[in-house]
Amino acid sequence: MDYISLTKKFFDDHPCDKYPEFLQKTDRPYIMIRVKIGGSEFAIPFRTHIKDRKDTHALKTKEGDLPGEFRGIDYSKSVLITDSEYYSFDINGKRIKVDSDEHVVILKSKSLIEKEMKSYVQKYKKNYSKRHVQRNRFFYEVSTLQYYIGELELE
Repeated sequence: MDYISLTKKFFDDHPCDKYPEFLQKTDRPYIMIRVKIGGSEFAIPFRTHIKDRKDTHALKTKEGDLPGEFRGIDYSKSVLITDSEYYSFDINGKRIKVDSDEHVVILKSKSLIEKEMKSYVQKYKKNYSKRHVQRNRFFYEVSTLQYYIGELELE
């Protein structure tokens, strides 16, 4: 597992008007964790305002600043890394660093993160044919895996 950020090339190849679920900020990049699941690599973003709801697919790393929110990594906004030019280990020439408390949680949770990401992908694939059913709709509408149907061999 490594800390990475997505590059300008990734966002040039995935413009927000065509890929609205990818997390993009113009003022700063998202820090992500790169994990290998089977033969694929994923980048899972850190987020600071994750809503604490039962349909949230995230690992809590720290309390949030607002009630009902937490900081953590969000599986639903993961990116399947299809090109090594899509990520970098630094931001503006500086090695990526994360909050020390969160870093400790990530290190202790390495196998859990890999297991939960694998489970998230399996759930996505298993129920893909039922994505239009009302109870499944939100899960599929907010997931960035919708942009990787071919890579996930769903069609």
